[in-house]
Amino acid sequence: MTALPANPRAQRTYRALVDAGLELLAERPIDALAIDEIVGRAGVAKGSFFNHFADKPALARRSGRKSGSNWKHGSAPPMPEWPIR
Repeated sequence: MTALPANPRAQRTYRALVDAGLELLAERPIDALAIDEIVGRAGVAKGSFFNHFADKPALARRSGRKSGSNWKHGSAPPMPEWPIR
């Protein structure tokens, strides 16, 4: 796997997807979510989801790590290996 690029646009997209995943997972279980809902909430293209995550469980794993960490509000989660498998 390659590391997530330092590109600010990719970082914003990643952060938007993780934030949307957190919001939607707070509303209902992962099995009840569609990737289209996640990308719609994030405001990104569906292909962008797959640039960063292999599937919904990969997003859920990353979202879970975000909620348990100590970074400042509004900061990006630690950059993962990309894409998350």
